[in-house]
Amino acid sequence: MMFNIVDEIDNYQAFIQNSLKKLSDKQTIFLSAWCVNGLFSLPNTLAVIQQKLGISDSKETIVDSILQGNISSYQHKLQHLLDTMDEYAANYEEPEAHETYSLAGFNSALNSATDTENLAYALEVIINLIDHYAQTEDDPVWERTLKEEFDAQHSIINDLLKNRPVTITSHHHFLIS
Repeated sequence: MMFNIVDEIDNYQAFIQNSLKKLSDKQTIFLSAWCVNGLFSLPNTLAVIQQKLGISDSKETIVDSILQGNISSYQHKLQHLLDTMDEYAANYEEPEAHETYSLAGFNSALNSATDTENLAYALEVIINLIDHYAQTEDDPVWERTLKEEFDAQHSIINDLLKNRPVTITSHHHFLIS
């Protein structure tokens, strides 16, 4: 039986919105880093961020920066990129869907330390990116990965709410290569 995102999305969004409000600031920052770690475990997402922002930082360096609160350089580079994207310019190239998802997810995760709506959006972007792959690629792994990501997000949030020990890769064993 295929996982149907449409059947699950309303319950998913309600769970995320209600649960994130209950997390401490430290847990919210951790979940932001967990989200970025998961995002960058998907194909081409880290490469998009590195190329678009002109950085060579590894996934581990970026995740550590989020955990330490050293994100201003990433925020400034992202904001500069967004400010200079002019869709009406003659040389404008429409970003591919995975590029848009990568930038949106990273931007939201970076801005989620004090805004749980951004964190909810960052988590949802991962779901949307995996769903995009499930819809556009002829590989059944993405359908299974979509269900596993739903389960992983529920599990990590429940673990945080219950103060269970977690790591940056908890529940993402299916994404980590």
